[in-house]
Amino acid sequence: MLVGLSKLDKERLKTLLLNDFDSIVTMFSSIKSKNAQATHEEDRVMIFEWILRDLGVKGFKKLDDIVSGAMRAWMAQSGAKFATESQDADLHMSVANLFRNLARYNEAEPLCRRALEIEEAAHGPDHTKVASARNNLASLLQSQSKYDEAEPLYRRALAIMETVSGPDSTKVAIALNNLVGLLQNQGKYSEAESLFRRVLVIIEAAHRQDHTEVAGTLNNLANILMIQRKYDEAEPIYRRALKIKEALHGPDHPEVDNTLNSLASLLEKRGECDEAEPLYRRALTIMEAAHGPEHPDVAGMLNNLAVLLDNQSKRDEAEPLYRRALAIKEEAHGPDHPNVANTLNNLASLLQIQGKYDEAEPLYRRALAIMEAVHDSNHPEDAIMLNSLTKLLFDQSKYGEVETLCRYALTIKEELNGPNHPNLVTMLNKLARSLQKQSKYDEAESLLRRALKIVQATHESDHPNVASTIGNLASLLDDQGKCGEAQFLRLLLFARPAKKKEKKNSNFHGRVCGNCSAREGSACAPELLACARCGLVEYCSRDCQKAHWKATHKQHCTAKADRAPQHQKETSEVSMTQKGGSQSAKSGRRRKK
Repeated sequence: MLVGLSKLDKERLKTLLLNDFDSIVTMFSSIKSKNAQATHEEDRVMIFEWILRDLGVKGFKKLDDIVSGAMRAWMAQSGAKFATESQDADLHMSVANLFRNLARYNEAEPLCRRALEIEEAAHGPDHTKVASARNNLASLLQSQSKYDEAEPLYRRALAIMETVSGPDSTKVAIALNNLVGLLQNQGKYSEAESLFRRVLVIIEAAHRQDHTEVAGTLNNLANILMIQRKYDEAEPIYRRALKIKEALHGPDHPEVDNTLNSLASLLEKRGECDEAEPLYRRALTIMEAAHGPEHPDVAGMLNNLAVLLDNQSKRDEAEPLYRRALAIKEEAHGPDHPNVANTLNNLASLLQIQGKYDEAEPLYRRALAIMEAVHDSNHPEDAIMLNSLTKLLFDQSKYGEVETLCRYALTIKEELNGPNHPNLVTMLNKLARSLQKQSKYDEAESLLRRALKIVQATHESDHPNVASTIGNLASLLDDQGKCGEAQFLRLLLFARPAKKKEKKNSNFHGRVCGNCSAREGSACAPELLACARCGLVEYCSRDCQKAHWKATHKQHCTAKADRAPQHQKETSEVSMTQKGGSQSAKSGRRRKK
């Protein structure tokens, strides 16, 4: 584009870009080809007919996206060239943000680093502009999952703001919010919760109790509590945030739908599906009224409602919602956008449950290909897609391919989170099961014991992840002929009665479905029924029993009559061992909680 300009015009364009870069980017982001004019009206009509013929009824939007994308890419390249000749930190940051919006992170990062250098040289290391530049660089690194590099930048930016503005400033609250987002990515939920509570104190002191900023902070605090499964603490906070928003904006305002969605998600996770569903539907109605039925945000809400229905085995209702969400996302973002991958993954999972493997597998592979194309190697979302695909391949008995993909996914998770993070547990279990199916028992056992050590260190004994890992280890021990240890594990797992304190705790998961981990007494699992043959594993529905039977239980279900004598013998041997080895038991059996 610059080739056709004279030297004077190039200088004029350069000046325009330097002085008003962000405004020009905004202008190119809002191109409306439908408003285009022509010298002759018949030419305009003819061109518009071509657009409709070749691009369809939404051809103008497609053309807008194509032109806008091309112009913004040109702006980024031109801006980067001019930035190298400039000492303007704001220009560097504006161009970096444009590259970031185009998902061209490698080109954005050096511009962010240069902006930080310019600000430090101009103002010294403790200026608020330096804090802002550190924050922007940290945010870019965070978006690339470079968490260890981002954390000290966020913490230094926070320290600067605390020194300059005081520890209770709203600017400090913003810096705290940024750091908390990173801590959540790192799985440091306890520290994140503590910082969110500090943010809430600052915001409540700065604003009245029913201010919109208070509602937003309450919503964020409840989110981090929900991640930690502190549902009883999170629920009243969500409800307070919802009450503030409804009072400020009215019950049908778009500001309300986010908190409705979050509260519905909490109720769903707690098994209160009947109460969650109308909240999801209300949020969907609000969003459709505000944005229209084809808006990308509507697709997200459709997806959430579909997941709820899917988990309730209402798959005939869920499937068309998934397909509608997928169509909206593909139309809005294109078929290869990351937002499309999540719904592809969910739809594939539903088809898998229905036994439609041939239809599900290409959807899983397409979702994985999208995420791998968007990200650099070893991205956490790639691991999520790998996890879904391996589940399907496992159901098809393709254990060798499952092993290969699990090792790849485990490598990603270890690199991102370290060797003892709870995010590794699912993949450790899955890799161990694939090895078990191939009779690679020693490595499988080592992986399961590692997984068990992690979940026991990070979760209470009644957590579903503890139960599933113990169940998998017991199954493996059976295959190795270590029936005594396996049976003892199962008895500990399924026969332990709830303690009085646990019964009063609504988060107690002592009796859960052996397949989906739904808690007994919840809307999703009002009653658990034991396997008629072994009596050890309980299920919330016939669908869950069938799925678990096919996946693993069939190979290890032992009839009560066959089990009783062996159980009595093994129990006796365990008791004798504990008696005879009292000294070692005292020193080695107790675990730190």
